[in-house]
Amino acid sequence: MALIEKDPQNPELYEYAEPNNPFMIEAAKNACQSNCGSMQTGAVIVENSKIIVSGYNSVNRQPGLCPRVEQNLPSGTGYELCPDCGPDYHAEADAVRNAQEKNINLKDADLYLWGHWWACLPCWRKMLSAGISQVFLIKGARQIFNHRGPLNKQKWYQEFK
Repeated sequence: MALIEKDPQNPELYEYAEPNNPFMIEAAKNACQSNCGSMQTGAVIVENSKIIVSGYNSVNRQPGLCPRVEQNLPSGTGYELCPDCGPDYHAEADAVRNAQEKNINLKDADLYLWGHWWACLPCWRKMLSAGISQVFLIKGARQIFNHRGPLNKQKWYQEFK
């Protein structure tokens, strides 16, 4: 299914990959590099069964508590409280930006996102304009990533590492 200009919180817009999918595993490894205190996410962009670029959220953020989590704000809100966590610093945006810096054409490439169950509208639009064909989430993403706070506090994350 090609990306279309729709509400990116609609689960029908995504493809779903098994947890042992090698691209999803690489996206998860990228998430482990994030300093986000809310939701660490990682992304890889794949073309012809090969990873061509990757990214993760909160690249410039210092580790620490997230003011959005402390105030119990819903996912996707309160970015102004943490300037290094806004949509320009999401994993999807970081991967697209990394591709642009390397002059990599993303037309018809696929993006694998680990660490969340949807992409925000600004990221969705960046992927759409870059030519990304499909976005893959991990099967059960909404249940798996229905948490807030650092991954290293999550039991399943400790087992993954």
